[in-house]
Amino acid sequence: MGLHWRVDYRHDTAALISSLAHLARRLAPGALVIAGGMEANLQGPSSCFRLGPFDRVVLGEGERPATRAGEGVCRSGESLLGVTGTVERTG
Repeated sequence: MGLHWRVDYRHDTAALISSLAHLARRLAPGALVIAGGMEANLQGPSSCFRLGPFDRVVLGEGERPATRAGEGVCRSGESLLGVTGTVERTG
């Protein structure tokens, strides 16, 4: 499950994104929750991981990494470590 947002990083917008990510996790506990886009690039992966329960952050142009991530999940459910242009939550 991917969440892509356009954010001005006001407090209320960050709270909304966090709420949506947590809702997605509750509704689909096994889903892959991905953050990406310009804001994720500007803020960096650590900020995204602090903001919500994202499994992965796509950096830069997202079409190829998102496609590769989707193929990996559909193909075998294997870990997506090593997909170029992405950062996976650790720990």
